Amino acid sequence: MIQITIPINADSAPQAENLCSWIRELNNHKPKGHAIVAFDSSVSHEMRERVKITAGLAFETVEEVLVPSKDSAEKMSSAIAKRNASFMAIAEFCQRCVRVPWLLLEPDCVPTNPEWLDKIEAFYDSQPKRYVGVHLKSKPDSEEKFLHRVSVYHMGAFMDAVKTVDAAPEVPFEISCGQHFVPRSSKFRMIQPLKIQDELDFAKIWPEAQIVCGDVTGALIEKFRADGVHIGAQKIIEREVSEFTVPINHPAPPSTLPPPRPPGRVDLRTKAGRAMKEQKV
Repeated sequence: MIQITIPINADSAPQAENLCSWIRELNNHKPKGHAIVAFDSSVSHEMRERVKITAGLAFETVEEVLVPSKDSAEKMSSAIAKRNASFMAIAEFCQRCVRVPWLLLEPDCVPTNPEWLDKIEAFYDSQPKRYVGVHLKSKPDSEEKFLHRVSVYHMGAFMDAVKTVDAAPEVPFEISCGQHFVPRSSKFRMIQPLKIQDELDFAKIWPEAQIVCGDVTGALIEKFRADGVHIGAQKIIEREVSEFTVPINHPAPPSTLPPPRPPGRVDLRTKAGRAMKEQKV
């Protein structure tokens, strides 16, 4: 089993709500799996409650994590520092309370089909490494690689990352932890980093992608809804049968009963028939 985790700030909260709603549609409107929603201090109480309600409809259980603020009176935390803090809060919670592999699913991610998590879990279970994700280069001409932040992490990721992240709070955790994560990871193409800007980007989605990362406007979710991706295979079959199958009126099979005797005719094969004949004579 892989635990889903979603880091959320004030700007991404509406996306997180839409993501949870989409996952519920992929689950055929039934709760499935488990989720951790991690809110940073910028998310209002009302928005937290809204996201938790939507997540509660999509998942069997929902755990809430409040990310400690790194702001001070002298300086506000940068976006990178807040993202690092959210990752570390999730990693620490998973190591302490969950103790299973977990998937970091950012609010602008879009699962592409109803079996998305099952396929990722099957791949993770089939390989021996602690982490699974997409390998990227920090610079085009660099040999140094890092693991894209939307990945599957081992339950011990906090211990692998804590010293590196604390030493470089203004460096994205996926880059600063690359030396620890990449050698211990298997790369795959089930997660695709792709910024969706317009309809032309839809054609760039990998056939094997189970998650597309970068649907900032929600356009990809709306396309999938229109295409019926959220409808399970059995539902699609039922819909096609009801819409396109023409009913055929088959003729009734021939009767196996003997035809009725004409009036007045006597069946001489029976005692009653022979007796009736003698009476007539």
